[in-house]
Amino acid sequence: MSCELLAGAVALPVDRVPARAGRRCAAQYDEDAVTLAAEAVLALDRSAHPAPAALLFASVSAPYEEGGSAQVIAELARLGEDVFCAELGATPRDGLAAVRLADGLIAAGGGPVVVCAAHTRRADGER
Repeated sequence: MSCELLAGAVALPVDRVPARAGRRCAAQYDEDAVTLAAEAVLALDRSAHPAPAALLFASVSAPYEEGGSAQVIAELARLGEDVFCAELGATPRDGLAAVRLADGLIAAGGGPVVVCAAHTRRADGER
């Protein structure tokens, strides 16, 4: 892989629930993988970098079964109308697959790529 990381951000749910060893994050009813990914993208310092050419979203807990999550994130983050959006959601390894896909897009001259990998876990075990 030859891509360069220009910026990074993380968004975690604020709720904590007891776990075997300490506590863990748990999403509230109004938090899902899309809202957490959008929060992370909004937290990026994009002022010193060119506008992204693509947004890749990977999640096994995306709220929309038929897709469309990546486009929602791009709109919430105001990335522009011409941003290429794609989703990966088959396995938990798709976060790494999105990074590798971003590397390929950059190598092909596609410009900067935003990669979002998100998963939400509810306190009651619901996905």
